[in-house]
Amino acid sequence: MIPFYLALFVVLTRASATSALVALIAGLFSVALYLFSREATFSMWLLSSQYASAATAAQEAALVAAGQTLLTLYNGGSFGLSYILGAVSTLIFSVAMVRYRVFGLLPGIVGIITGVTMLVPANLGQIGVIVAMLSLIPTALWLILLSRAFFRTAKPTTSGGRFSRR
Repeated sequence: MIPFYLALFVVLTRASATSALVALIAGLFSVALYLFSREATFSMWLLSSQYASAATAAQEAALVAAGQTLLTLYNGGSFGLSYILGAVSTLIFSVAMVRYRVFGLLPGIVGIITGVTMLVPANLGQIGVIVAMLSLIPTALWLILLSRAFFRTAKPTTSGGRFSRR
């Protein structure tokens, strides 16, 4: 997402520097918090190896307790906040796209739908998981539309390079 956030920032800065900056900051914090919250992934893998070789019931119980703690951290506050900040970033970028007619209406409208569905974090129980899975549909479409829009803003050059900015 970092390349998309940076590219959107560059494009939208001309139309609304404040919106672009706020959306970029929210997006980058979202990515940082997401990476921080996923730190438990490799720790869980290490715990599972230790659990497989545990010799006593007490060792197994201690490892299960450690695993429960890691699961809590994995799905805890930083992950939820990451999800919400990603939604806020997507919404701000998308509203600015619609408002200032950047890339046409469709990418902005799909981005707004994506952002709204992202307001329900995946760690919010069963409903969160369902909404998170459903949000992948507009998210994929939004990223495809943005990719196409970015490629359209680049034009072939007559000199040695392949693309240049308009």
